[in-house]
Amino acid sequence: MSAYESEFRAEVEAALKEANAPDAVWVTHEEVKANMERQRQAFLIRLREAEPKT
Repeated sequence: MSAYESEFRAEVEAALKEANAPDAVWVTHEEVKANMERQRQAFLIRLREAEPKT
């Protein structure tokens, strides 16, 4: 087994352990989309504010 494969397998095992932990917090797709939209809107506002005034 290559070093990459060993590292990959270790990362997958750690992720599965974290996902299966009783205190794991799951976020719905709708929550993620809403959060990303808020971030997008905030970014667009910052972009508009940073535009040079002509």
